[in-house]
Order: sequence, then structure tokens, then C-alpha cells
Amino acid sequence: MSHLVPRHLNDLHASIADNSDLIYPHTASALHPKAATAEAQDKVPDPTLFASLTQPTRGDSDLPTVGECAVHLELLEVFHKLRINVIRSSALDTTFGVRIEKRAVFQRGWDDAKRDYVMKPGHLKDETWGSRRRQKWSYFLEIAVGRFRVWIGKMDWFLKALGLEDRTRLPYLPPLDVLMVWHAFLLNPRDYDQACRRDSLTYVAALRFPWEAVHAAINRRDWKYTQPKASADWTQERANMEPDLFQFLGWAGKPSNGLSAALARYGVQPKAPIFSLDEALDTQGLNSRDAAFLAMLRQGELDKEANGLLVANVQRQAAFVDKMHAQLWIRSPALEGTLRRAGDRYDKFLRLFKLCPGQRLVPTLDIDLVWHTHQCSAAAYRASVEQRTGVFLNHDDKLGQPVLKVELERTRRPFFVHFGEDYEKCFCWECEMIASVLEDDDANGQQESLSTLTERVRVNVEYHRCVEILRRPPAL
Repeated sequence: MSHLVPRHLNDLHASIADNSDLIYPHTASALHPKAATAEAQDKVPDPTLFASLTQPTRGDSDLPTVGECAVHLELLEVFHKLRINVIRSSALDTTFGVRIEKRAVFQRGWDDAKRDYVMKPGHLKDETWGSRRRQKWSYFLEIAVGRFRVWIGKMDWFLKALGLEDRTRLPYLPPLDVLMVWHAFLLNPRDYDQACRRDSLTYVAALRFPWEAVHAAINRRDWKYTQPKASADWTQERANMEPDLFQFLGWAGKPSNGLSAALARYGVQPKAPIFSLDEALDTQGLNSRDAAFLAMLRQGELDKEANGLLVANVQRQAAFVDKMHAQLWIRSPALEGTLRRAGDRYDKFLRLFKLCPGQRLVPTLDIDLVWHTHQCSAAAYRASVEQRTGVFLNHDDKLGQPVLKVELERTRRPFFVHFGEDYEKCFCWECEMIASVLEDDDANGQQESLSTLTERVRVNVEYHRCVEILRRPPAL
């Protein structure tokens, strides 16, 4: 079709953008009154996208399904919200001892009574307040990594004792902070593989990522993750941990609690070793889970170097989480088409490793999403890529931006030569919707006029934007 020529696609995008006005909450309500209803919001994304999650077989392909990639987008939104909540939480300011530092100064000012200039007391603004509040995320991750180490060890022992016939199924979902650390660790497949071998985590290493259970645990309206009761009970009884770390830290940081002194040290620079706080802690008054929490903090001091690598994994993934949040494909009217095309391009990306042996290949944003989804099932990923490419493909997320830019250009050329397609492209809602409409028209043997096509895309994108705007709580 002539519309598929890249120059024509750019023209289509421009024509739609020219006709699109900025949408605000009051105009969104006027444009699409029903967009604010629960029924409308429950249909974005389309629930049928997740149908493949419950199918007993995966079909002929060993690659991630559209449903799994869609759940991955949901999970990234949950991670994004957790980070924002931790940084903005005033309760965690108290917990981690992050306080406004007031510096008393004397400033020259006019005194009406004395009718003269005098030196008056005052306070300088704390210029470090914002950066120190953001540092809470690092403190939260340090604790999350310690909990992950406890959880993964006890889960592997539990799976071994359980002796399940299906060794790829995770019986209980982890707490959100643990899930986030595990997810980031899986995206460094060589490190994860070596750690599982070193620590004899053979049962955990064989697991498939529990996409279906994760999807069921996420509220798509507010991106809240809730552990199923059975999983929360396992976390408390078997792992001896609190299911919700964010909530627990808000409670534990209150001065009346025995753990507050240990937690408040995080905001003190340089941080005091937890071993020096033993005398200040009323360890006799702690229950078994609080005592285990304190022991985990102490162990974190001993394992600081190794734990730091896992903290860095999550922090590096924050850039990808932010990119996916900015694209917001999970709310896009073209989500199914975006993920289907991404899966096809990822398949070609893997084939390129065999066609260009020894060359470093860098993924585009859509391919990277599918690649990440694939890596989340570690053993299945290894078998799949080795069968397809003949080698184990590590995912190196430590490469700097200058290197990525050069390697992306080197990947673009062979991709176009072998598959006749542009490698880099625009992934905005409009462009993705255009691609989906054109594919549908092509499949039906139709070709719409430019004006008809652009109007269809504009109305569809506008409606979905209204749904998203009206789904969010009012700005404070």
C-alpha cells in the first residue's frame, strides 16, 4: 500500500498531530462523557489481550506472547508508582531520619522600633532537602535486596521439599519489593545464571515468570499490587517477612517501635553501622518477624558489596521503566498491534544474531520490551535463544549511552538489508495506531482516503487519551 511508504507515514502522523488539540480534564469530559465510567476504564486495555495467559499450551512459538508483554507493561507501571510513592512519602522521611536541616543565621534587617538596621535571627533554606528525599529510594532498595535474598533461598528450599511435578510453576507470588529485585536480576541473565549455580538454586532457576498470577494481583486503575492471601500467608509463615514492605516501614519508623533507631540511621551520613546500635535497641521486645527483620539488616551490612550489585540492577532498570511509563503503551488504542509487531521484530532481531555472528546488536524500545519479557523465564530463555542463535545471549544493561548510539546504528544497517524494514521508528500512539489501521485495511483489501484514515486514528487516540486523563486522580 502506498500509505506504508515511510515518507507517507510521516505525512499521516503530521496531519493527525495538526488536528489534535491538547486535552484537559474538563475538555476530556465534554469530548467523551462516558470515558470516566468504570466500564470504559475497565476496557482499556482490552481484557481479551490477556486471554493467552490462561491457555494450557503456548502453541508453536517459544517467544513471549502478546498477553505476557502486556502484563510486563502493567508491572512496569506498578514499579514506577512504587518508586514515586517511596520518594514522596513523609512517613518514610521519618522512618529513614530524613529531616529538614535548618541552619540558623543572622541577617541584617530593618527594626521599626529602633528605626535602624539590626542583625535579626533567621534560617537558611535547606537546598539538599529534595535530593535527600529522593535518596530514600536507595535505602528502600537496600532493604528490598536483603528481603529478596531471604525469599529466594526459602522458596528454593520449599520447592525442593514440595517436589512438584511441574517445576516451572511458582506456587506463591513474592511481595512487590522482592518481585522488583528478582525482575531486575533476571534482566542480567549471565549474572542470574551464575548466582543460581553458585548458591545451588536449581528449583528457582527453572521457574517460568508467573505472568498470569501477576496480572491477577494488579489493579489496572491505580497500579496497586496486592499479594493473594495464600502468598501473603506463605510470606509471613514460611519466609518470616512482612508482605508489604512499604506499609511496614511506615509503621516501623514510628518512635514507639523497637526498629525505629535501626531504620533512622539510613538518613545519617555517613551511615552508622547497625552493630553499634545494639545497645539502643530493645531487642527483647521484638516479635519474631521484627527480630528477623533486624537480623536481615545486620546481614545486609555484611553483604553490602554483593547487595550493592542487586541494588544497581534495579536502579539501572528505572530508566527503562520511565521510558515505558512515558510511552504508556498499556493505555494505547494500538496496544495489541504494537506488541504483535514488537514480537515479530524481536524474532527477526534474534535471527540477526545468527546472520551476523560476533556482532553486538542493540534493540529498539519495542524489541527491548519483548527481550526483557523473554528473559524473565530464565531457563526457558536460555534454551530458546541457544536453539535459535546457537549461543547464550546475555543482556548487558551496563552499556553507556554513547556506546548504545553507535551500536544502534550498526544494528540498523543489517536489519534493513536482511529484512527490508526500517529499524528505528516512532512509537507514539498516533504512529502505532496508523500502523494498526493500515494493517487491518491491507488484510481486508481496502485502502481508505487520507482524510478518512486520519480521522479514524484521531478519534480513537483522542478517546483513549480521555479515558487515561479521567482515570487519574485530580492534581493536587
